[in-house]
Amino acid sequence: MLNVALGKEDEEFVRKQLETGQYTDAADVVRAGLKLLEDEGALERWIDEELPARYDAYLKDPSIGISAEDVRARFEAKRKRHAAESK
Repeated sequence: MLNVALGKEDEEFVRKQLETGQYTDAADVVRAGLKLLEDEGALERWIDEELPARYDAYLKDPSIGISAEDVRARFEAKRKRHAAESK
């Protein structure tokens, strides 16, 4: 088991997160922070590795691109589905 000492500002931040009711204990807050770091790492890898490969593929074959109008329509349809599911 790992024990970590936090400064006063960090302790206050954890306390405020617990007050929201979203987390049951300090370990939950720390796990959420670690998950964000993990997600950030995955995003950085995607930007550094996958994005350039997709851009190169697009340059070779622009027909694989999606128009801005199609992207907007897809986002709007997804937003409407989520709104309907949350009712």
